[in-house]
Formats: sequence, C-alpha cells, structure tokens
Amino acid sequence: LHCISSRQGTLLHLVRVFETMLQEAQPELCWHLVEIGLHPTRVAFNWILYAFADFLPVEQVLLLWDRILGFDSLLPLPCLAVAI
Repeated sequence: LHCISSRQGTLLHLVRVFETMLQEAQPELCWHLVEIGLHPTRVAFNWILYAFADFLPVEQVLLLWDRILGFDSLLPLPCLAVAI
C-alpha cells in the first residue's frame, strides 16, 4: 500500500481510482473543490493512506477491513472515500 508506484493496489493507483470515481459520480463537487483551491485528493489522501483508521469509529473500520479481506482487494478504500 505504501509503495510509490502506479501499479494496481498501490497508493497512487488507489488515489487515481478515487479521482476517477469521484469525477464520474460528482463532477460538480470536483470542479467546486478545484475552484476553491482544494484538490479532491487532498481531502481523501489520508483516508486512503491510513485505511480510515482514526477517521471512522473502530466498529466501522473493522467492517471495512472485513470487506477488504473478503474481496482480497484494497478497492473498497477509494469506494468508501467517494461515498463519504
């Protein structure tokens, strides 16, 4: 997760997935954040980097990790970031 690479499953890939999903789901929000000088990745970067630890209640983090382990993928991280 903390590797500087754009390969699938790495931090840069997950951030790119977040950007793409957010632009598709909420283009107006993306544009507004950019207009006010707050790039969307600045909002979600630490959420993805720390897998929402210290950002969500423990019970919700454990449910998230159940999904991550169940899907054998880190893609639930950017999906949750977009949903929030």
